[in-house]
Amino acid sequence: MKKNFRQARVVGQGMPIFFMAEHLKKAGIPVEVMEYSPLDETKHTLPELFKKEGINHEILKGNQIHDKLRAINNECFVLSVWNYLFLKPDVTKKENLTIVNCHEGLLPEYGGLNGPSWAIYNQEKHSGLTWHYVNEGLDTGTILHKVKIPITEHMTSRELDYKGWDAMNDTFDLVFKKVLNSEKGESQTSRPNIYTKHDIPNGGMLDVNAPIDKTYAFLRAMATYNNELGIPKVDINGKRYTWSDFHMWETPVFEKKSVQVIHDTMFIMEKKNTLAITGLQPEKEKH
Repeated sequence: MKKNFRQARVVGQGMPIFFMAEHLKKAGIPVEVMEYSPLDETKHTLPELFKKEGINHEILKGNQIHDKLRAINNECFVLSVWNYLFLKPDVTKKENLTIVNCHEGLLPEYGGLNGPSWAIYNQEKHSGLTWHYVNEGLDTGTILHKVKIPITEHMTSRELDYKGWDAMNDTFDLVFKKVLNSEKGESQTSRPNIYTKHDIPNGGMLDVNAPIDKTYAFLRAMATYNNELGIPKVDINGKRYTWSDFHMWETPVFEKKSVQVIHDTMFIMEKKNTLAITGLQPEKEKH
């Protein structure tokens, strides 16, 4: 039986919630956006965008979002996108709510958070998106559609996020048509492998003793859209440093691995590659 949504809600963070709200508005469904903000943040750039497009938008904490979803009594489509809020079972079980998540990462291998970063760090050939229904589990719902995104040699997590946004926009209509047609989706082949907010590649520390390709993967994985994994660091001669940029290029073959620090740049040379980590500066002390 074809769905007939009377309204829609978009829950999440960042530019993707704006993109998805625009899609739903074009589909002719009254939409409201609930931007999840767990902290008492004062800087928000999205409200002006929503105001310009005439889309209702609120910045809310988790309990407020849950209360608003509980209060909905008619048929409603709920789209979770770039969402760090785990929706509670009493909400996901409401029969009048059809909840779909656009998950950053290929399920079931990359469930939870920061899928693109983990795919890069694990030196995968692909990352991607998984559109799935939301049930009471974490990323365990049936799958509506998957998109594979190639991970190129020098791609950072930030760049992979942008590719994901493009894929999200490109596939929304296809996925929403499946939802409207009450398609059930395909069950996952296994329980998702979950990465939490406490899981950070190598604990956020650069290991100069790791193979150069793994070090480069770490640097690219930690180069996120908004420092979601924190600021990466490296220990040099008993002091801890951060950096501003990095580059790797091919060079003549080195017989032995070499690590040198010249001024504010660390050079790691191994095999046929040189990796430069630039803008080194001592980690700021916490007061």
